[in-house]
Amino acid sequence: MLKVSVIIPTHNCARYLPEAIDSVLNQTYQDFEIIVVDDGSTDNTKTIIEEYIDKFPGKIHYLYQEHRGPGSARNLGIKKSSGEYIAFQDSDDLWLPEKMKKQINLLEQDIEIKLVFSDMQQRNENKIVNKSYLNEKGLCDNIQGENLSLELAKANFIFTPTVIVKKNVFSTVGLFNEDYRIGEDYDMWLRIAKRFKINIINEPLVIRRLRGLSVSHNRELYHEEHIKFLGDFIKSGVFTREEKNIFRKQRADWIYHFGGYYFYRREYKKARHWFTKSIFSINGFKAFIYLIISACPLRLADFLRLSKRRHEIICQK
Repeated sequence: MLKVSVIIPTHNCARYLPEAIDSVLNQTYQDFEIIVVDDGSTDNTKTIIEEYIDKFPGKIHYLYQEHRGPGSARNLGIKKSSGEYIAFQDSDDLWLPEKMKKQINLLEQDIEIKLVFSDMQQRNENKIVNKSYLNEKGLCDNIQGENLSLELAKANFIFTPTVIVKKNVFSTVGLFNEDYRIGEDYDMWLRIAKRFKINIINEPLVIRRLRGLSVSHNRELYHEEHIKFLGDFIKSGVFTREEKNIFRKQRADWIYHFGGYYFYRREYKKARHWFTKSIFSINGFKAFIYLIISACPLRLADFLRLSKRRHEIICQK
């Protein structure tokens, strides 16, 4: 039986995919298979993978599905995998050579640990932005042992390509929620953290490539999906009262900031919709002020919007 199945979902990412695959092939630990799940790509992804399959027969497998999102692609990879452990890689990120060896060693040393993740570096096209993301954000001291589950409720600090998880965990917690277009990974880590022991290797083992949100509808999707899955977490019977209160605060902030997103885009009707939803939250007073401004006639609303923006800039100096 293979030790590790590395699942790489990809969608129109042929430009970066070879580097991502090579970073897995160059691991010092070699007992693994790679399963590339093509989530409906229209570029030359299939041609690239076929070349790898010819060079590494039996090591790399290619699966294709119509475009259904990364959660669905990862689920297909899990179902078709042969490994005792599942590792996740994204098609535009890089693993450092010792990643798999260090994580498997930790998992083998303590059988109670079911998931291991690590710190990461972040880089754009030109340079490293964060050499040690979790440490530079001041997170590592708070996400050890018993604190991990509660801290995870505050923010998702488990980056998917840093994860290796025991495959049999999925028979208990289920697969990724395919209804979530964003946040399916956060939902999964929360479910696993509630049931199993998780640990961290406190050093960067992955390089995350920052490509940003390229168009405005992706930003809108990002906001909408956060509001959606946080609402689901609040309704869930899995989480404690303290955790649900954290989710309520996060959701209130997302709703308020969604109103602000539309406000500064001069889409006042949409801004009013989200500020109205925010009035009875912890951001109620601020939401009320912005709601009044966005309800003014267009020219006056524009004037007040610019005046408010100038005031905020001055206060930040």
